[in-house]
Amino acid sequence: MAIDLNRLRAPANFKELYGSLPELRNPRKDEDVRLHAEWVFAGVPMVRTSTTGFYIVDADLYSVMVGRMMMCDLHAAISGGGSAFIWPVRSDVQSAQDAAAAAVKGWVKVVWDQATKTYKIETSSKDHGEPTWPFKGFEDLLDVALTNRILVDPENEVVQKILAKKRKGKKA
Repeated sequence: MAIDLNRLRAPANFKELYGSLPELRNPRKDEDVRLHAEWVFAGVPMVRTSTTGFYIVDADLYSVMVGRMMMCDLHAAISGGGSAFIWPVRSDVQSAQDAAAAAVKGWVKVVWDQATKTYKIETSSKDHGEPTWPFKGFEDLLDVALTNRILVDPENEVVQKILAKKRKGKKA
């Protein structure tokens, strides 16, 4: 799926049309979440910084970012409060894959357990009903959620920060 970068700008009246801007993020520990069964984009190389979050790595940067990327599947997610977001589920983390599978079937809380380095899955205590998706399709959601989240320029400050931290042996 090729994304036209010019389409990644939200319209001025976005909040009026859709509510909050969707983000590219993990579920928050205090929110119930569901995933759309069909809205998933698999095999996306990404990086994450501790301060600014997740970014997709454009194919032109693969050689520069080698050893720094993780493979993710981008899932359309929605919180119990109705906020849509894209959850980048790591392909190599089984507990993340299990959490995503559970969130397709029903409302769950997904919490990262730092001690065990796994996601813990709890069935939601609330019945939020079936999700109402605020977008016509997955591509519309991606267009908005990925605004400024695709790294294409090796001189980009995020790319440079990741490269510098990796050279020093620190996490970005």
